[in-house]
Amino acid sequence: MQHPLTPEPSPTWPPASLVPATFSPASSTTLSPLFEWACHVTAGDDARLHKAKMRDMMGRLKLPIGNNAHLRFDGDTPMAQNIGQAVVYIDELILERNSSDLVKLAERLPSRLRLDRDKPSMQNIGQAVVYINELGNELNRSRADAEQLKSVQAHSLSEIYALHSRIYALQAENVSYRHSLAQQGHKIRELEAASTLCAGVHRTDIKCASSPTTQTLPAAQSTASIQTDGAEDKSKGAWEQDCVRDRQRSQRAELNALLPPPYRQDSHQPNVRASMEVNSSLQFRRRLLNVCAAIDYLRMLHATIKDLQRELAARYRCADCDCGDDSAERMSRGAFGR
Repeated sequence: MQHPLTPEPSPTWPPASLVPATFSPASSTTLSPLFEWACHVTAGDDARLHKAKMRDMMGRLKLPIGNNAHLRFDGDTPMAQNIGQAVVYIDELILERNSSDLVKLAERLPSRLRLDRDKPSMQNIGQAVVYINELGNELNRSRADAEQLKSVQAHSLSEIYALHSRIYALQAENVSYRHSLAQQGHKIRELEAASTLCAGVHRTDIKCASSPTTQTLPAAQSTASIQTDGAEDKSKGAWEQDCVRDRQRSQRAELNALLPPPYRQDSHQPNVRASMEVNSSLQFRRRLLNVCAAIDYLRMLHATIKDLQRELAARYRCADCDCGDDSAERMSRGAFGR
């Protein structure tokens, strides 16, 4: 019995799987050198055999990463020729890339700077740089103009607000003038009615004084009441005349009370009536002239307000171009009531 510490004998090498079925000592000269070398390798040389198998793979890992098919050696052509073709291919790739960049740059040029060629050349680069610089300067100028227009717009808005306040003041003044004009018109109508009443009373007094029937009316009435049957009708007519006279006297008294103290008529001064009429007519003319002047001034104010409204509408149109003429006119009408 074998001792347990005794090492087992090494297995037979090479194994049966590596030996061909037609192996014979006579045909051993036809085996490959690798097989012959492997037949003499013992079991302890597995690590060296593994390194020998991996040596080819380690050599492949040293190749550059990427598609290097154009640099591979096919074995039929010389190495120098392959390298030359690879260099030419790389130069063509670089030229094509530069040409595509030039095409993209030339597309940004205006038509007057483009060359009549299939592919742009290096001459376009300077023109493109100059054109791009011009565009940058134009952009800066546009920004400066925009800032200036913004400042002008702010100044225009301040002027518009000032014109608004001025228009409001003019409208308030217009309302006050209209109120005063209405009061003056009311006073003028009262004076016209008073002057008409005075003229009518004066004419009635003149007619009553010039008619002989009114002078001899009491005597005729007394004789007629005694002599004829129509005394009742005459007395009735005389009573109506007395009523008319009393009414006229009361109207004169009321009119006299309405007049100022310097123009009031006393009962003992019958000649003051004519001077009163003259003074009232002169006052009426003066007041009428004042009213005409006030009307002219109001017309002038109305024209000024219209001009300011038109100017405001024009300023709004200039400040905001999106806003049309109709909208500006509607805005001015809505803001100023006309």
